[in-house]
Amino acid sequence: MQSNPFYRQPIVIAGIVALLHVGGLVALQNGLLLRAYELVVPVEMISQIIEPPQPEIAPPPPPPAPSTIVQPRVKQDTQPPAPQPLANTDPTPAPNAPVVTPATLATPAPLPPIAAPVAASPAPAAIAPTPAPQRPMLSCHAAMQII
Repeated sequence: MQSNPFYRQPIVIAGIVALLHVGGLVALQNGLLLRAYELVVPVEMISQIIEPPQPEIAPPPPPPAPSTIVQPRVKQDTQPPAPQPLANTDPTPAPNAPVVTPATLATPAPLPPIAAPVAASPAPAAIAPTPAPQRPMLSCHAAMQII
């Protein structure tokens, strides 16, 4: 066994951590925290330091070439959409419709019996589960020894 008092008293460690946090907050409040100062800078001073961007003067576009041939525009005839067929509300069937009787809706004929027996499929091979990887058990004492 180690004779270090930190192994037996975790309350001491928690107290030290809390005191360090409180000390850090006090240090930030007493001047380690950077404060932002407001400065008013006149526009004249900024304009002396930074030059405004000069506007770019683009060259005028070249004159368009004279066109000697004028092509007439051809208008495309727009056709109205094709009329949609209307739903037929007359319940009488068409003269060439097939006639279905209840005898034609009967159950289908049974299949012929199977002559040869079906071979049984072999059973699948059993797969052994893979063992879980071994992990070392670490306790608080062992973790502190590593550090």
